[in-house]
Amino acid sequence: MSETATRAVAEAYETLGALGEREQSEQYRLGLTVGFVESVGGYQWKRVLDLGSSLGLHLLAAKHLGATKFVGVDKYIFPEAFENDFILSRLEMDELKSVWSHEGVEVYPNDLAELLPFESGSFDIVVCDAVIEHLHGIHKHLFAEVNRVLAPGGMFVFTTPNLASLLKRARFLVGRSPLWDFKDYVDSGNRFTGHVREFTIGECRQLLDWTGFDPVKVYARPSYFRWGWLRSPKKAHMVLFQGISHVWPTWGDLVFAAGRKKNL
Repeated sequence: MSETATRAVAEAYETLGALGEREQSEQYRLGLTVGFVESVGGYQWKRVLDLGSSLGLHLLAAKHLGATKFVGVDKYIFPEAFENDFILSRLEMDELKSVWSHEGVEVYPNDLAELLPFESGSFDIVVCDAVIEHLHGIHKHLFAEVNRVLAPGGMFVFTTPNLASLLKRARFLVGRSPLWDFKDYVDSGNRFTGHVREFTIGECRQLLDWTGFDPVKVYARPSYFRWGWLRSPKKAHMVLFQGISHVWPTWGDLVFAAGRKKNL
């Protein structure tokens, strides 16, 4: 993770203050995503759209790194949404909107299954961070919409859990599912917001290629690590697999993918 990405993400959390505490566990992973965007062109003078933007931490980091426009889409955090793990109270939303307004951030409560509420060619970068694994069969539609709202030569960056990570391969070999918690999946019914479908590195390249993008950089790397795991025998396997995953670029737990809009 680059120092500039680390600093920008830290500043984003500072901007949100107590509001950002509920996503504190995502700080390290978000820093990796921001660093990845920097590696494929960066934010300077760019118009940025974040799909599944949640509290807007990525948008605030993009602002710190020189973006000129910072727009998000996320239906789950708004109080009007159905009860879910991401929803905010009206008081929290009012506080968050005040921060957004002060920082010039815009977030729209649209469903990603619908058309994006933006003109064609409105953005230079579209980011979709750890979102596509939650979607129910709308990937072709969403990627087409991303292509539409990107300016010529614009960059689409997304991340998603790696279905073929080393840890998941090991779990499968010992007879355990590599997927989301089964009880949560069964109990949630049609309001399940967990991982519907995870992807391999090759599938991420295919998604880009099939929807009008030239894959620029696609790889996997470990995205979660807690020093506290070293003190917990139950987490010893996590430390082991995360360490080994650094050796081979297909074994990490998160896929980082970037594609440039094709000039058709």
